Amino acid sequence: MRLMAGQDPTDRALMALVGELATRSNEFRTWWGGHTVRTHSTGTKNIHHPIVGDMTIGYEVLALASTPGLSLMTYLPEPATPSADAMNLLRSWTANEAHTPDSARTGH
Repeated sequence: MRLMAGQDPTDRALMALVGELATRSNEFRTWWGGHTVRTHSTGTKNIHHPIVGDMTIGYEVLALASTPGLSLMTYLPEPATPSADAMNLLRSWTANEAHTPDSARTGH
């Protein structure tokens, strides 16, 4: 929300919302006043998948110069890690689904 406010400080609806939240919540007012927004173009995310468990996935954001405001995000685990093994297992399930005839998947 802060990033959006910084991109367009003339957005009256957003400023009204921030004002309302700040008057109703001491916690929001403190957070809003002291929070520094930074965009992250690389890093890692920890994900818990219900079947394969915890994974650490690296990401990178690539800005598309030909289309301002549009970016491409890639997510990949480090090779030869438990996260890569988990991702490969998920990938194999998807590959099996793609090669299974529709009648076999639906039971018809």
